[in-house]
Amino acid sequence: MNGYILSGSATDTLINLPETGSGYQIIDLPQAQQHMAAGCYIVFNAELAILFSEYESFLNGLNPQDLPAAFETYESFKLSVTVSPVNITSLSGISLVAPPPGPPGGPPPVVGKWPKTPTLVVAATTKVGELFWRVSTHASDPRLVGGHFTPGTYATSNLDMAFVNTGFGAVGRYALPSPFPSNYVYLITPAVGTAFDVGTSRPSFGQAGGGVEVLFTTAAAASFSRLQPPW
Repeated sequence: MNGYILSGSATDTLINLPETGSGYQIIDLPQAQQHMAAGCYIVFNAELAILFSEYESFLNGLNPQDLPAAFETYESFKLSVTVSPVNITSLSGISLVAPPPGPPGGPPPVVGKWPKTPTLVVAATTKVGELFWRVSTHASDPRLVGGHFTPGTYATSNLDMAFVNTGFGAVGRYALPSPFPSNYVYLITPAVGTAFDVGTSRPSFGQAGGGVEVLFTTAAAASFSRLQPPW
């Protein structure tokens, strides 16, 4: 499986766009840039980009030379990808696309500014003492920066976190595309009155979903700390 490492303003561009789901984005690159071909890509942690069609083949076991496998960490998965020797330092003209299901053999349909699931989504604001959790595959989550989380960051509720008991359990509960566990958790205490949308994750990438997802729709100050997972 081939991929690209993003850095510099390319990473910054993605960090400032909403996530498709926790820890990943699906983007459309309409024109080739630097050494990166045009197409639909899945991007993990705003740094590792893989053609969506190639990644879909990997997940579905369609390439006998690259059969699906589980990895202990995001880092070990990244090492399994054959990345371009040239880092991609800028991206322009990209747009977000919805996660599958999509038309066979093609990218999923383009969606609006904030990715929504077809399940019921309710808008709310945070209350005094309300806690949220972010499950992450990265020891230094790029979306939690300097006391702020960037617009379009996913988390889950304090109550729903009680049902997450393994890193791969988080992958299934929040219907994530990753063949590696969410080994890190962040406790987030946002400022009172922070706007968010809340709903349940729909089935995707062969995962059941059903967990409560919170999407913080604006950048807002928050106290957060990385903790040892409870499992």
